[in-house]
Amino acid sequence: MSEREVYQSVKNASVAVLTRPANPTTQRPFRIVGSGFCVHKDGIILTCRHVFEAFLKIRDREHHESVLRRVGEGVKVPVNIVPFSVLFFGRVEGHRVYMHEAGVREATIVKGFDIAILKVGEHEGLPDGFPTLQIADYEDVHEGMDVATCGYPFGDFLWDQTGSVNSSFTKGTLSSVCPIQGVPLEHLKMYQLDMLSAPGNSGGPVFCPTTGKVFGILSGGPVDPKGQPILGLSVAGPVHAAFETDQIDLLLSHARSATQQPG
Repeated sequence: MSEREVYQSVKNASVAVLTRPANPTTQRPFRIVGSGFCVHKDGIILTCRHVFEAFLKIRDREHHESVLRRVGEGVKVPVNIVPFSVLFFGRVEGHRVYMHEAGVREATIVKGFDIAILKVGEHEGLPDGFPTLQIADYEDVHEGMDVATCGYPFGDFLWDQTGSVNSSFTKGTLSSVCPIQGVPLEHLKMYQLDMLSAPGNSGGPVFCPTTGKVFGILSGGPVDPKGQPILGLSVAGPVHAAFETDQIDLLLSHARSATQQPG
């Protein structure tokens, strides 16, 4: 693929994670709480655990604690999260951007990592399935390589100023593999990036700009001794951790079972 095709494929598969307020308005129909990306055509979305938690806290603290307790026990939780959904890029007509919204039906978390896995429902605008991103081979990831991310920095705050819900790209460098480059995959903790990020970027894909393949999930940035963000540095969780258990297969099997049940 050409560079332009790579970035378009990432844009198509990246999502805004949002919640709808109890009393939406035309000016504020939803609130973007983070970013994410699709890794399976049947609607498996990866994002950050803290993005998922942010939604739950917005809705109801007691509900939030109950859901997290059940998720933490390894239960794949079919919770009442209808107001929780994701937006896929759709098309452009004139000056308007049209998005595909898919509701989250089930969710789980990856223990030990800032990673959540979401299963979204089908969308009639995407009859052949959702656009997806490929996963990079761990052996191809190394310190000093060029990297990029796609997401929704500042959530819908920029919407007020630009008049459009649109994802943004940021490029940088993989500065460090933690705890050390060459560590076996099962001991990998995170990636440190020389790259700017902002609230709303959390959950977005960290990918190789030449291939579009994802190796990390952007989770935020380190802080200094006073608790202030260190500008220019970000961290990402290893995307491979989401595939080391049977969680994705279970979410897909639950969805298939629900579809086969007589209505």
